[in-house]
Amino acid sequence: MRLLYLTGMRTGEALNLEWSRIDFQAQEIALRARDTKTGKARAIPFESGTPLAELLTRQRESIKALERRESRVIVQVFPEVAPVTFKRWWLRAVKAAGLPALRPHDLRRSFVREAIRRGVSEGVTVALVGHRTRAMLARYDITSAQDLREGMRRLATPTDTQTDTRKKAGEGEPT
Repeated sequence: MRLLYLTGMRTGEALNLEWSRIDFQAQEIALRARDTKTGKARAIPFESGTPLAELLTRQRESIKALERRESRVIVQVFPEVAPVTFKRWWLRAVKAAGLPALRPHDLRRSFVREAIRRGVSEGVTVALVGHRTRAMLARYDITSAQDLREGMRRLATPTDTQTDTRKKAGEGEPT
């Protein structure tokens, strides 16, 4: 579940993710066209020390231990999670959190929203999540009442240019 939030990946992309798609040296998850809903390949980079890198590293260590115990190679990143298992885990988690209406796809929306709020450009966000258009991105980037308040707060705060212009025009000086 955490992978969905950290990458904006679709549930199917995450459940079918294979170790051959993760390059720890290049620090990148490379989804092939056949791995994605849109049929378009995309890359999701990550950096050492980030929550995504730590999640992938812990999972790799766990799977390597399982491979040694079972004397076999495991190609899937999350071999223990079939779609039915994921659904069961998901329903338990949202019930425990008191959020029964939450769907796995909402983590994708959360990724988009967080990326935009942190200043990641729309173009980069579209590429990371694999949307075909910016219009689709707009459906995911939901504006809240807090966003509106923040927008008005920013507009009410003069920029350096506005302050300099007012001083030159004599505004704000005693008359």
